[in-house]
Amino acid sequence: MGDVFAQLIEHHFYKNNFQDAMKYLEKMKKKNIIVTPYLDAHIVEEIYKGCGIAMPQNNDVMDGDGIDEDIREEF
Repeated sequence: MGDVFAQLIEHHFYKNNFQDAMKYLEKMKKKNIIVTPYLDAHIVEEIYKGCGIAMPQNNDVMDGDGIDEDIREEF
């Protein structure tokens, strides 16, 4: 799922559509997907800047809460 969100975010980022990029970044965060394996920190910073929003001080956007993704395993 992280790869799909990253593609959507990058698509909107490179079209300078920061509001839509932020929308998908927020959805990614709500699903507890850590951003750093999928997006460059510079892109995330530029999205926040483009939306006129300060980066969160605790950097939870980049690190999440330690949950990468929910992956179902069958044994």
